[in-house]
Amino acid sequence: MSLRRPFFVPSILQLSLSMKRCPAMPKQPTHAANPFYVLRSGKQSIYPTINTDDPNSNCVCIYGFSDKPIYDKFIQSTDRLLTPYPLVDGYLKNRIADEAAATGNQPSLQLVILDATHFSQPTISAATMAAVLLARQEKSSQTPVEFQLTFDSETSSYTIQANGGEQSSGEPPSIVKS
Repeated sequence: MSLRRPFFVPSILQLSLSMKRCPAMPKQPTHAANPFYVLRSGKQSIYPTINTDDPNSNCVCIYGFSDKPIYDKFIQSTDRLLTPYPLVDGYLKNRIADEAAATGNQPSLQLVILDATHFSQPTISAATMAAVLLARQEKSSQTPVEFQLTFDSETSSYTIQANGGEQSSGEPPSIVKS
């Protein structure tokens, strides 16, 4: 006859004490509202400065916004004259094709920054242009957040980190249908 240890069920007090000792890490968003607008200064898209460790790597970014109050808040954070334009599928397709042609089909990171509210926001979410395009073609209300950009005040630029979710495996983005 073997003696088994009884199954241990922690009390609520023990759980709350362990949670205080081990604070939860901030959860990274997995999806964000689909962007419908981009901002331009004259005829030029606006974009942040990206700090990459590899001087041969190429990253192209645009700011994308899901709603007017969000881009209004972003516009208020700068003295630049910015105008919202609809983000259309053809624009994304052309940016993807133009970048492939410019880099000789070398891999480059093409990002849409999702709903930023300030030029030097501490952390912003981003998705690839291809993921945003796919979400829009699939008539999804949301796009997967694939990257987090962190602002470095010393260099006035952003560093990019892959979101800890499923995108780091190289699988196609998941789409949330509306």
